[in-house]
Amino acid sequence: MIVGHNMASFNIFTKYKSALAAQTKAMAHISSGLRVNDAGDDPYALARNENFNMQIRSLQRANSNSQDAVSLIQTVDSALDGITSILQRIKDLAVQNSNGTYNVEDRDASQLEVSNLINEVDHLAKSTNMNDVNLLTNPSGSFKCMVGGNVGENIDIPTFDFQAASIKDKDGTPLTSVDVTTQDGCKKAMNLVDSALDTVDKARGTYGALQNRLNSTISNVSDISSETEAGDSQIMDVDIASEMIEYSKNSIIVQAGTAMMAQTNKFPQQVLQILQNVR
Repeated sequence: MIVGHNMASFNIFTKYKSALAAQTKAMAHISSGLRVNDAGDDPYALARNENFNMQIRSLQRANSNSQDAVSLIQTVDSALDGITSILQRIKDLAVQNSNGTYNVEDRDASQLEVSNLINEVDHLAKSTNMNDVNLLTNPSGSFKCMVGGNVGENIDIPTFDFQAASIKDKDGTPLTSVDVTTQDGCKKAMNLVDSALDTVDKARGTYGALQNRLNSTISNVSDISSETEAGDSQIMDVDIASEMIEYSKNSIIVQAGTAMMAQTNKFPQQVLQILQNVR
């Protein structure tokens, strides 16, 4: 029997400390829900998690960009629908006033309405914007919408000029020159309006196709973001059942170690009892 070094107690204490550390670690994993709480748990997993987080945030921001672009296109399409209605009304007046049964006063009244309608076309083109971005006053331009998390993942959205003075027929006659006070003017107005309607329809078709593309992009990016989050979950999220087993196992070892250390600490006392019995 050894008095100077209680090796049995030391050995039990070493196992006790190891089990206590493992129990504490399992408790931290269970309480946080994460398998990796700091770099010491798994340096590689932590680095992967940071990369995943950066990619997920970029995809979420790109998705928001696409949704903003869809909102802008919907706003512009509403304005183009209004311009279409106005052009159709101007053509109605031109067809009406080309009839010889209308007198000068009737045609003058119609011209007043036409002038106001043309002013409204101008107003719609200039006032239709979102966050000061206007697609209807910039001829042959475009702007880029970032729809992905990487450089170069853009969609070009074209701009048009639908201000009244810029809406012209094939001869270059602007909408502002429409005159329905004469039969010849009504004929020219009908041709001009037909040309303008064709231009508006093409613009609406372009924006409609872009809106469908953006909606598809939103869906695809959402799927990619979800799969990326699932990959991050595999790396970072803890298996609660497994950690509970680990916690329970180490809890038993800690309790057993406490009990055994109490027993082994009695060994020196037993030596003293033996010495006391020596006569």
